[in-house]
Amino acid sequence: YHGIKIKGKKNLKKVKGGCVVFSNHVNTLDCAFSLVNVITPRRGYIICNPDAVRMPVVRVLTKMLGALPVPDALAAFRNFNDAVDGKLKSGKTLVVMPEAHIWPYYTGIRDFPATSMKYPVELDVPSFALTTTYHRRRFSRKPRTVTYLDGPFYPDRSLPPRARAQALRDEIYETMVGRSKESDCEYIRYVKKEAST
Repeated sequence: YHGIKIKGKKNLKKVKGGCVVFSNHVNTLDCAFSLVNVITPRRGYIICNPDAVRMPVVRVLTKMLGALPVPDALAAFRNFNDAVDGKLKSGKTLVVMPEAHIWPYYTGIRDFPATSMKYPVELDVPSFALTTTYHRRRFSRKPRTVTYLDGPFYPDRSLPPRARAQALRDEIYETMVGRSKESDCEYIRYVKKEAST
């Protein structure tokens, strides 16, 4: 129905233990696409906004898919980080959408900070770039979805932690930007609003 095609899923087989998948956030069903279609048969967990586990219908699906909501309270972050560390150390897959907010059908890659690389850098685990692109369909206005999985990417241990995070972020970001150029249609066009004077 959604016309989803996955390319590069075999890249995940290059890694035996825990890893982090960084994905662009361009569809309301990103969680299902990322976890069910790409990561299976691995067990995955997705870092998400707390609202995802509060919405009546969606929360059931997100919990089943392994949602890890970012805590609202600063005091809860220690437990949250311990939970994430435990998942990765036990060989699970963590999905992070570093762009944070969803822009449905957006065909570019939005900037994201090097702090997104916290877990692969601190735990020295490999990362992947998951990029969703959109393509024309012959008999429908709604585009076909092609998702690319690139990697693995490894933190450069010769660099200090902050530079290591920045280098990994740049490598993943540039890979995603390159893949995003595969899109050949704009279902929704985003126009930058000029600041009013």
